[in-house]
Amino acid sequence: MIRIHADVERMQLRVRGHAGYAPEGQDIVCAAVSALVYTLAQNLALTLCDEDYTAQLEDGDAYIEARPPAELADGCQRIFMVIVNGLNLLANQYGQYVWLEAVALLPAASATSPPESFGFQGGAAGGDGGAAAGAGDAAGVTAPDAGVNRAKKRRENPLATVKYGKQPEVSAPSPDATGAAEAANTTGDAGKKPTFQELIEGEYKAEFGEYVQNVIRQRFKANAENEEKLGKMTPIMEMLGQKYDIDPNDIDGIAKVVGDDDSLYEAEAMERGMSIDSLKAIKQMERENAQLKQREQQSIADQRLRAHFNALAQQADEAKKLYPNLDLGVEMQNPTFARLTSPNVGVDVRTAYEVVHRDEMRGAEMQFAAQKSAERMANAIRSGSMRPVENGLQGQQSAGVVKADPKSLTKADREEIKRRVRLGEKIVF
Repeated sequence: MIRIHADVERMQLRVRGHAGYAPEGQDIVCAAVSALVYTLAQNLALTLCDEDYTAQLEDGDAYIEARPPAELADGCQRIFMVIVNGLNLLANQYGQYVWLEAVALLPAASATSPPESFGFQGGAAGGDGGAAAGAGDAAGVTAPDAGVNRAKKRRENPLATVKYGKQPEVSAPSPDATGAAEAANTTGDAGKKPTFQELIEGEYKAEFGEYVQNVIRQRFKANAENEEKLGKMTPIMEMLGQKYDIDPNDIDGIAKVVGDDDSLYEAEAMERGMSIDSLKAIKQMERENAQLKQREQQSIADQRLRAHFNALAQQADEAKKLYPNLDLGVEMQNPTFARLTSPNVGVDVRTAYEVVHRDEMRGAEMQFAAQKSAERMANAIRSGSMRPVENGLQGQQSAGVVKADPKSLTKADREEIKRRVRLGEKIVF
């Protein structure tokens, strides 16, 4: 069973265990819980910098906690609420495999005693702990007070507006990679959209060739199975050849003499109350219809195959706007990717790529989030001299102070520099 402890108020989530709903690799309950947990971690990574959240994701044990600044607290709590609501739906639907204990977001005027290291005071069905929380008799800190304390702690950093090192001249920022990519995409969209034939003969020629080769290999495998069946039929053909005095390798001849053998139809014709010739004509029509249907199905299968690859090529074009390194030909050689994007499964290229490269993307997303947070902080520091003095900060360090001489740095200055460098800021003396 999966046991989930969630505290929306403190933005904490602990998930332990496995559902046991189905064998490993087929357990949809485990997959659903994992998807929600990874979604929460990814959203926090894109929203916060590293020091503002914790995400420990291991097999059978996950712990996530957010410590956002005041201006991001509401948004992060909403993210938690959405994920916990999804987990609650799973717990209601699969109660034998998922157990949820949650502490919901409290109204501003209420108070609740803090949970002890995820020994939550609330239950999945609103147990005694939940009642205690609703009563509001226990001593604790309300959600608004906790948010104010966190924000106050951040605002009271007296060195937050100090500029360290040489200060470059502020110039107009150049377009970032995202803007350049958007411009390139806009230009590309303005041109003529290539046809499927142009794609498989040009940009995706190698990928299409590899895909066709995979299909051919699968058909060769089927042919080998057919040859084995034909080998087992050889004795039967020889016996028929002896009975009708015909070459056993003459398949058409054997089919004709067997079809003309009235003794094979006598019993059925008598049972159905019709002549042998009428029954033979019906059987011939049934065989022809079956052959026609088989040819139609093969034609439909071929058309679906081409349409499927056309869709994959278009999906790959869209996905490459977000993941420029995506190479459909290379990815199709990955068995997991090929299985996910096969017609029988039907997962789109972008989703399959994200599943296959999930671990790589998590590290890249966290790094990207840290870089963006560092950029925002650096911009805030550069523009610090333009901001009014905040309440409670009068008499503290001036917003426009620049410390460019390392000899004049105090211990507090050095600690502040270390903190900023960890966040990605570049400081040069």
